[in-house]
Amino acid sequence: MKNIYKYILMVVILIPSLTGCDLDRLPETTFTDSQFWNTESDLRKACNRLYNYMPGFENDNRADDSFGTSGNTISNGSRDVPNTADTWTNPYALIFVANNIIEKAPNAKVSEAVLNRYLGEARFARALAYWLLVTKYGDVPLILKTLDINSPELYSPRSPREDVITQIYADLDFAAQWTPKRANLAAADWGRIYRSAALGLKARMALYEGTRSKYHSYGNPQKHLQLAIDACTALMAEGHDLYANYGNMFLTQGEGAANKESVFVKIYGISYDNAIVNHSNSRTLENGGYSPSRNLIDNYLYSDGLPGDKT
Repeated sequence: MKNIYKYILMVVILIPSLTGCDLDRLPETTFTDSQFWNTESDLRKACNRLYNYMPGFENDNRADDSFGTSGNTISNGSRDVPNTADTWTNPYALIFVANNIIEKAPNAKVSEAVLNRYLGEARFARALAYWLLVTKYGDVPLILKTLDINSPELYSPRSPREDVITQIYADLDFAAQWTPKRANLAAADWGRIYRSAALGLKARMALYEGTRSKYHSYGNPQKHLQLAIDACTALMAEGHDLYANYGNMFLTQGEGAANKESVFVKIYGISYDNAIVNHSNSRTLENGGYSPSRNLIDNYLYSDGLPGDKT
């Protein structure tokens, strides 16, 4: 009995000393920045998050080419503008992810080429997000760093349109310089950002801005249009070509690197049973959620090569 009391007393004495120990245990469910931003694998995994936020395959039913299940509200002029949308919040979520990578990736112990390849992916994503914003809203806040809930930049005013577009061009030029060419893209990397994607987006942005500034009489249209020409010229040298079967462009037969018409694709998953991200576009089409307009049909050339009103 004395021995039992003795052991109990020892435990009681030891408990305070144990609770006073400062145990340095690693987080078991999260990574710290010092643990994560170290290897190429870390950078690749960080950039994987960008692709979840990028817009995917969908039809825009807000224009004159397509509308919802019934066209009645459009034809009789009673359609209301929706009071909610994700066209502002989603791009800024992508910008936050991209800025986080751009700030922290340089901590990795990798070569300059490897580092800049993944910085190129992040800067392409940031450029894409700002392109989505500026084409809808014009002047928007230009945020080039990560923010927290106390950051004064959360209340920053909109930046001039030209400043945002200049940043888009700079990001795309960086991505075009450092991401792989199509010919050098590994099979396992199909769906990741590469040089053609950066050139294609720059051409599209520059053509849009050049045309808009010309017909709205502001800025320097010729500067943007020349950038579009230069980007298109570089893109055509990347080995792209028209796909032989137009219909198969929208089916599984047109998937993969063999389709040289594809400039940038979003990979949804390995297979139907192993989807990483999802979309409901096909089911929406099946259920009549999108209705093509006569305007859309008239945009297609007929078999004789002429538009419908000339056939």
